[in-house]
Amino acid sequence: MKIKKLYSFKDKKQIWRLLISGTDLLIIETRDTKTREVFFSCLDIHSGQKIFSNIQMEEKSWIGIDTIYKDIIFFHQYVKPDMPDHKKITAFDIRLKKVLWQNDDFTFGFVTNDTVYAHINTMVGQKYFPIHFKTGEIISEEAVDSVELLELRKKAESEKDYSNYKFPEIYNQRFAVNENIRQYVEKATQSAEVTGNIEYIENDNWLMMNYHNQISHENIRNEFIIFNKDKKKKIFSETLNEHAKAFVPDSFFVYKDILILLKEKNEVIICKIFE
Repeated sequence: MKIKKLYSFKDKKQIWRLLISGTDLLIIETRDTKTREVFFSCLDIHSGQKIFSNIQMEEKSWIGIDTIYKDIIFFHQYVKPDMPDHKKITAFDIRLKKVLWQNDDFTFGFVTNDTVYAHINTMVGQKYFPIHFKTGEIISEEAVDSVELLELRKKAESEKDYSNYKFPEIYNQRFAVNENIRQYVEKATQSAEVTGNIEYIENDNWLMMNYHNQISHENIRNEFIIFNKDKKKKIFSETLNEHAKAFVPDSFFVYKDILILLKEKNEVIICKIFE
């Protein structure tokens, strides 16, 4: 097993969210913590080729992503800046780099069969209507029946495929899943003052892990390590946070044969895994 750094994405703004489309495009949401403005960039996750960089929607701050469907990003806005409730729909084509349509009356619910199911609030609750995902055309003026809506929602959920992802698990020393993991964790942390959770991902060939080392009262270092289990040795390491003030979870995950590392809140490192 080998690991190779392919490229990195670094920004002055804070990386807020990472999403991967069904065609392996990496969407990076960044936020300016002073102005609160939101920016979006897109790369081909394998090559690092830029599709677009630091674009903004008409609403520059109170906006987020609902989902990505067939290379169209569906954005929402917020009813109030300090409230999580969503409003409006903006459909943005990644490849064309432009807004296809916007609807200020509906709120995104879910998407399946090339149809967005969006709702409006009425005196008797939410009513859902079908909207064509590319054109924004309202397909029917009749609200979707509640029984049919439930089945469609189940279908949409079943279509979400996370089989290409591996996310970290929390290592618990008292209830370690097996002795094999324990030996690598102890080897990595034997001279460290560990604080917070140790997170790991493993398969038959390798073990990835990160831990936080309390260097001083005010300084915590977030360390990432990969062990080759066949050779029983460390083959890769990266300091993800040099001067963290607190435990930083969810600093890495694996997508297909790609390792994604989040470094210092403003950098994404992309590595290729060779089994």
